[in-house]
Amino acid sequence: MISAVDCDGGLARVSVRCLVVLFLGLVLGLAIPGCGGDDDVGAGLPAGGMDYLTRLARVLEQPLVLVDPAPLAPYPRLPAEALEPGDLSINMLEFFDLHRCDLGGLVGFRNSGLGRLQVPTERWLYELQLLDGVSRCPGFDRDLAAQLRARLPDTRLRALLVGEDWRAFVSVDQTLLDSSDVGVDGGGMERTLQTLSGLVSRGALTGAEVVDTRLRLNETLGSLRFGRALGRTRVAWSRQHRLHASALRMLTHAEPLCRSGQPTPRGRIARTVLLERYAARIQPPLAQLPGAGRGWLVSLSDFVAIVSRPIQKSCVQTDALQAETRAGTRALGADRTEDTRIRAPDTRQALERFSCVLSDWHAGIVAPKAASEVSQLSAVVTAHTREWQRLLRACGLEPGRR
Repeated sequence: MISAVDCDGGLARVSVRCLVVLFLGLVLGLAIPGCGGDDDVGAGLPAGGMDYLTRLARVLEQPLVLVDPAPLAPYPRLPAEALEPGDLSINMLEFFDLHRCDLGGLVGFRNSGLGRLQVPTERWLYELQLLDGVSRCPGFDRDLAAQLRARLPDTRLRALLVGEDWRAFVSVDQTLLDSSDVGVDGGGMERTLQTLSGLVSRGALTGAEVVDTRLRLNETLGSLRFGRALGRTRVAWSRQHRLHASALRMLTHAEPLCRSGQPTPRGRIARTVLLERYAARIQPPLAQLPGAGRGWLVSLSDFVAIVSRPIQKSCVQTDALQAETRAGTRALGADRTEDTRIRAPDTRQALERFSCVLSDWHAGIVAPKAASEVSQLSAVVTAHTREWQRLLRACGLEPGRR
C-alpha cells in the first residue's frame, strides 16, 4: 500500500518522490487514499470528501474518525387491509337510472375482472369520471355522488402517497447508497411537483379529461419514480452531514495554527486545504442542494399538504404517535427490514393516522426545525465554517490575506 503524499505546496514544490508515487499509482493501479470516488461512496461521503478529511487530519495532527451517519427515518406504511377502498352501494332503481344516463358501461367495468384489478391511480381517475357522470345525470339520486365525494380524499391519498412510484421517490435503499450520482435537477423537479399539485386539485373529470389527466399523471409519477429526487437528496444531505461533522470534530480539537500571532507553515498548508480541497471541491455540490423552505422542497410540501390534509382530523402528538413516526429509524446503510406499518382498529382510522404520521415524517426531513434532516445539515455546515474562521482569524490567515 502506498500512502498519500502531501503535494499541497503547489506544482513548484512537487518533489520527485511525489511524482514517482503518483506515476506508480496510475500505471500499476495502486490505491492512493483520498483519490477515488468509490472510497467516498463506501465511506458515506460526498465526492472528494475522503481526500479533504485525510489532508485535514494530517495538517491538524488529528486522528481521522468518521462520525456515525445521521439516521434516516423510513417511510410509513399502511396495513394491507387499509389499501383497498370499500365498495360503492346503489339500489336497483339507481342502477337503471345510470343506464339511462349512459353510465351503465362505466359502472359495469368497475365490476369486471379488469375493473377489480385497477391500480390505485386508475381507480382514483375512474371515480372522478363516475362523479362527473353522476353529477350530470338529471333526476338521479345524489347519494352516490355524495359517497364519491366523501371518499375522494382517501382514494387520492392511496393513489399518490402510498403507491410504489411515490415510495421510490422518497425512500433510500442500497442502490442509492451505492451510487456516486446523487444529483437532482431542482428546476425540473419543481415543475413536476407543481404539475402534480395542479392535477390533484381538480374535481370531477369528463372522459376526455380523464384521458389527458392519465397521460400527464403517468408522466409525472414516472418522473418521480425514476428520478428518485428526494431519496437522492437525502443521501446527499447525509453524506455532507457526515463529512462536515467529522471535519468539525477535528477542527474543534485542533491546536493553534500560529505562534505569537504569526502563521506557521502548518497553518498555511491548512488554509490551502480549505481553499483547494474544500472550497473548490466540496462547496459547489453542497451549494446545489436544496435548503429548508427553498427551491423544490416548497413545492413538495405544498403537494403533500394538498393530498394528506383533507384526511387529517386531529394529529395530537402523543408519545405513541411520535414513537410510530420514529419506528424503525436506522443509521444510513443499516438493515431496513423493520415493520413501519400504521396500526389502527379500522380503515378510516388507519388512513387518518397515516396522514398524521406522514406529516410528521415529512416535517422530520424538510421542515426548518432543529431535528429535521435538512436543518441538521445546515447547523453542522455553519459550525464547520465558524471553526475554520476561528482558527484562521487567530493567525491572520483568512482567505484574501497573505
